[in-house]
Amino acid sequence: FIAMAGTHVTFEPDMALLPEVDAVIVSEAEEAMVELAACLPEGDWHGIQNLAYLREGVLVRNPLRPLVEDLDSLPLPDRELYFRYPFIARFPFKKFTTGRGCVHSCTFCWNTTLRDMHPGQRFTRRKSPARAVAEIREVVQRHPTTNVHFSDDLFTVYPSWLEEFADRYPAQVGVPFTCNSSVELVTERTCRALRRAGCRGVAIGIETGNEELRSRILAKTVTNDDVRRAAALIKGQGLELTTFNMIASPGETVADA
Repeated sequence: FIAMAGTHVTFEPDMALLPEVDAVIVSEAEEAMVELAACLPEGDWHGIQNLAYLREGVLVRNPLRPLVEDLDSLPLPDRELYFRYPFIARFPFKKFTTGRGCVHSCTFCWNTTLRDMHPGQRFTRRKSPARAVAEIREVVQRHPTTNVHFSDDLFTVYPSWLEEFADRYPAQVGVPFTCNSSVELVTERTCRALRRAGCRGVAIGIETGNEELRSRILAKTVTNDDVRRAAALIKGQGLELTTFNMIASPGETVADA
C-alpha cells in the first residue's frame, strides 16, 4: 500500500490518480496515518479523514479533520529512522521545529493556503518550551551536535514563550542555535531573549528592496526603514543577520533586483 503525505500532495491531491499511489494524505498527516495503519491490510480505510484516493476513475477527497491543537500530545519524532545512517547521525548541524503555522499572509507562502483550508481554527501553534527543550536534549545526548537550527517559519512569534525557553535551554541543552523571524516580530524584547537563550543568528525575510513590489505583490507591508530597524536590533545584541531575498517576482525589473 503506497500512501503519500506532505506539502506537495496537500495542494495537488491529484497525485492520487497516479497508478503507483493508493492514497494521499492532505494537510497534517500524523492522526490520519495512524488510523490508516490500523486499518491495513484488511479493514476499510476509505472513510478516513484527510485522505484522497481514486475510486472508479473519480478522485474522492474526504473531509479534513481539525488541526492538531496540542502539539505536546504528539510523540517525540523517531529520528533514529535517519540517524541509523552514521553520516547523518554525526553531521553536527541538527534541525528542529518548535511549532507550526505563521501569523503572516505572504502571497508566495504555502502557509497562507493551508490556513485557508482550515477556516476558524487556531493555525499558529507552539510546543511548550519544556517539550521543545526535551526533544532537543534527547538528540544532543545521543548524537554529535555543535549547532542547532530552528526551522519554524517564525521562532519569535510569542515573546513570553521565548523568555521561558531562554530560562530552560541554556541549562538543559546549551548548544548555540540560529532561527527565523520576521521584520514585524523583531523587537528589543525578543532580541534580548534570543541572546540570553544562546542564539547566534537570526534570519528575516526582505524578499525585495522595492517597497511597492513587496507590499502589492508579496503582501509584506513592512518598509525599508522597518527592515533597517530590525537589522539594527538583531546586530545590536551581537547576533548575526541573515536575510531571505528573491528575484523575478511578477513585475520586477533587472534594476529592481
